[in-house]
Amino acid sequence: MATPEDIIRMVDKMESDRASLHERMDKDFDRYNLVAYAGETDENGNPLLNGYKKFTSNDPRTSMNLAVHLLSTAPALIRVRKPKAQKAQRETDNLKELFALGILQAADTRRADLMMPSLQDSLAAQCLMRGRTAQRVLLIKEDIDPSEIEATVEEIPLETVGEEGKPVEGIATSTTRTYVDIQDWDPRNTYWGMGKHGLAWACHKVSKTAEAIKTEFDITIEEGNLDSSMEFAVYDYFDETDNQIIVSGGREAKSKTPHGMGKVPVDIHMVGGLPFFQAAGKDYEVNYGESFYQSDREMYDQQNFILSVLAELSKRSISQGLLVFSQDGKLSLESDPRVSGAETQLRTTQEDVKTMPPMEMVKESGALMGVIAQMVQRGTFPASVFGELAFQLSGFAITQLRQGMEAPISPSVKTTKTALRGILNILADAYVSANFDVMTLSGRMQDVERTDFEEEMSLDAIKEGGLIEVEIVPQLPQDDAAKAALAQILTSGDVPLVDHRFARENIIQLQDVEQVERAVQEQLAKTGSPTALAFSNMLAAAEQGDMELAQVWHMEFQIQMMQRMHEISQLKAIGSTPNGETNGTNGRTPRPSPEVAPAQVQGIPLPPPTPQAGPIAAPGTPRPNRNGAAGGLPPL
Repeated sequence: MATPEDIIRMVDKMESDRASLHERMDKDFDRYNLVAYAGETDENGNPLLNGYKKFTSNDPRTSMNLAVHLLSTAPALIRVRKPKAQKAQRETDNLKELFALGILQAADTRRADLMMPSLQDSLAAQCLMRGRTAQRVLLIKEDIDPSEIEATVEEIPLETVGEEGKPVEGIATSTTRTYVDIQDWDPRNTYWGMGKHGLAWACHKVSKTAEAIKTEFDITIEEGNLDSSMEFAVYDYFDETDNQIIVSGGREAKSKTPHGMGKVPVDIHMVGGLPFFQAAGKDYEVNYGESFYQSDREMYDQQNFILSVLAELSKRSISQGLLVFSQDGKLSLESDPRVSGAETQLRTTQEDVKTMPPMEMVKESGALMGVIAQMVQRGTFPASVFGELAFQLSGFAITQLRQGMEAPISPSVKTTKTALRGILNILADAYVSANFDVMTLSGRMQDVERTDFEEEMSLDAIKEGGLIEVEIVPQLPQDDAAKAALAQILTSGDVPLVDHRFARENIIQLQDVEQVERAVQEQLAKTGSPTALAFSNMLAAAEQGDMELAQVWHMEFQIQMMQRMHEISQLKAIGSTPNGETNGTNGRTPRPSPEVAPAQVQGIPLPPPTPQAGPIAAPGTPRPNRNGAAGGLPPL
């Protein structure tokens, strides 16, 4: 374990080595905050816009706001999978999914109480603005106040409570509770060292006033007459087993304390897919973990310069220069003739006042502005995303343009996904270590109906569950319809290309496919037969208070049940003998009784119809031997 002096020395050395990286991060944050543009300099370092109007574009902020919005609102789909999992294993995986959802919900609830943004919002902002993520992840086990334990005795089942409301001897009453705590670390001020299998240690350096240190750690810093605004460095250090907090000067604000997480409880990631390169005399670290402004830093400065020139020329149009003509060239005006209502006395043909022609930018400036605007859009988002169209486009063309808006934030999306998975794995590994209390977590599932849940998370289920996977897909509203149409196409036909489970899980990306399938089967069961439909309609009408309609459907339900009972009795009659015995004794297959079953049921063909006697006469021919006819019987 490093000593406080070693920790301070290591961290301060790394801080000085990252001066260029810190400068880049600070300038990026200034761009987002729209710090006033200071102007360009010439080859000798002299400012070009001193004394002239300067313009600051808001493109860095609007583009960043859109990027943060897309990433922070993108649905994070959490899955737990195990290869070749059967139904029992899938149910275990579903419980582990609920653990992941519940633990994140518990973390966000605590973060909201501490006036912090949600975890996904913080990760999105860190990725896009800093180019790196850093989160301190802990399960904290704390003692419960004895008064709270007494307050919960009333909730214990009666068989576990003895006289006077006290717990029965031998029944354990938990005196501790566990909660999740995920804190944001500024990646700019986070330092770490790598070990054989990952992080060996991590430290977050922040500045706090003496008053804040006194409030948080109950330590008084005495250095003469301290200014209340004077700040001191605080080092929050974690290794694989312990945590300690050190104040500048080597004083411990928190001594070495086991954290019980089993590994360094810090999750750090960099944005981008470049492997680490190194060259002598080169500071490549500044180029790793790039922010959203990576492609447009220089372009924003060029854009501000061109717009500053335009702003200066527009400013001059308010009070244009004057040309004053006189015979001796010494005429001076007593008042400004540009002021409304001003009068100026001039000699005819000898003196005159004219406005100077306005200054104009060179004609190539328009082309340069267009090139800069195009380059800015290639680095961030096209103007069509904000509803700006230079000419009329079809709806299909606009949709295709908007589909490309994911490209600028794709590296940050991957890093956010990796960070969420890393945080969940840290929490799951610590939870199954049995160093903490069993937690009851609640939250909202990621199914279509957004079902609420509350479950006690057993250690065995979390341990036996599969691998946690996280998928983040920024999507437009039309993406849902496209996914549904694709799923319908792939599952239709006599020989579907994929099964419904695959379509629900991989195309529509539902979270709990088992629950959705059960809900679909329940829906089909309600309309699968006239009896079930009548029963469902009867309940629906009764729940809505329409008792007359409920009575109608109740009668319909009874009719359907009577018909079904009549059909069943007929089938029983067909399969029974007159003495109540059934055929098929001695292992033979039962057959219908020949005394009751019709010939068709017994497989006996019907006899052919009796042919007509006598000749077949043509239509209209009198029937022979009819009454009154020749040769027939005489009339009565």
